Amino acid sequence: MKRIIYLTVLVVCTTTAIAQTSFAPSLLFGERSQVYAHRFEVDLSSTYSITNITLMDAEYESTENLLYFTRTSFNYDLKSWRFLVGTGIKNTGIFTTGGAQYTYRYESFQTSYFLGLTFVGDRATLEQNFSLRFNPMLSQKLRFLFDTFVIHNSDHKGMDRVIQQMRLGLTMNDISFGAAFKMDQFRNREVPLTNIGVFVMAVI
Repeated sequence: MKRIIYLTVLVVCTTTAIAQTSFAPSLLFGERSQVYAHRFEVDLSSTYSITNITLMDAEYESTENLLYFTRTSFNYDLKSWRFLVGTGIKNTGIFTTGGAQYTYRYESFQTSYFLGLTFVGDRATLEQNFSLRFNPMLSQKLRFLFDTFVIHNSDHKGMDRVIQQMRLGLTMNDISFGAAFKMDQFRNREVPLTNIGVFVMAVI
């Protein structure tokens, strides 16, 4: 996990000098595990961008349920739509993906839906991703935060994996903090992995 964080910071510092970037790292300290995640985006123009999303979920006393995911995508934005192709690596191996995302924004409310295909070797899964964020002003420096997403992967046999996460807290300037819940459900595992704790997230 430390290597991923150090490498990401190095890339951020290098890229910031040549393009407009945004970097949003987060940490979840839960009763089962510690979760590091980030979203790093480089704007190449008003319509083209590159995005890296990384997640590492590590239990405190065991590596049995170590979960990791990183994906770098090339994006094309058209009004409220984003079309992307990307590649990365996760627990099941190296993958490629492509799809389209629609985002609706109204004042402090934002919701999006993604639909695409993910290929790992000769196996394909349908990926659906729904997210919702509500971040209204409470005072001049403080905002309320409700943030949730669900990622659903399925194939011809049914559900392959589902990830759910929810954050509830406050945002002060560019720092968010509060309570968080995360659940990972797998086809070949009867009992899902759950994690409840506190989180801190920044936008750089």
